[in-house]
Amino acid sequence: MAAQPSSSVFLETYGCQMNVLDSELVQGQLVALGYSICQTPQEADVVLINTCSVRQLSEEKVWSQLGRLGIQKRRRKELIIGVLGCMAERVGATFFDRMPHVDLVCGPANLDRLPGLLDNARRNRGMQLSLAGHTSRRSATLSRAQDGVESLDLSRASSPIDHEQGVPAYVRITRGCNKFCAFCIVPYVRGPELHRPPAQIVDEVRRLVDQGAKEVTLIGQTVNHYVYA
Repeated sequence: MAAQPSSSVFLETYGCQMNVLDSELVQGQLVALGYSICQTPQEADVVLINTCSVRQLSEEKVWSQLGRLGIQKRRRKELIIGVLGCMAERVGATFFDRMPHVDLVCGPANLDRLPGLLDNARRNRGMQLSLAGHTSRRSATLSRAQDGVESLDLSRASSPIDHEQGVPAYVRITRGCNKFCAFCIVPYVRGPELHRPPAQIVDEVRRLVDQGAKEVTLIGQTVNHYVYA
């Protein structure tokens, strides 16, 4: 699936290190498909916002940014606007009701489907929605889950991040959470815990070091829960 020749993407990220990593991997995926990355929404054909639901302030910033983008879209009807990440999973289709200029909403467990959603949006196939919902498609182990986002974790060969300049790299060892604390929304938007096989983690770290990474941080919602049998 190739991008249109003039397709440029602006991706804005809110929230934690997991979101920063997700955005890096999404950018790498889109660059591999022919998209270019730009620095402002004004010069973009596609604007994506990777969102956070842990703090209310982050969500308020997203609503404000979407309001500004709505003004921009009235001037440029062809602009594609997408909402990604935890707030996308939490709010879901309500985005289309409150912000009808939004073209696609994609939760963090479904980011592997983003290229198809963008393609459908560009072909005027209506509002695009992809969420994990209450029943996650992920199981206890990667081999059973066949999780598409895991493929993104391993696709750094196409990452636009220049690790030769010493940029710290993140490597996900686990995602999701099983705690369901009363004050926290993470299990509802990131799903249950899924732990990556050790061999894949080591392989990814080695490739990042080969690319020039000087520092690698292992991340996850609950890294102290990591176990793989």
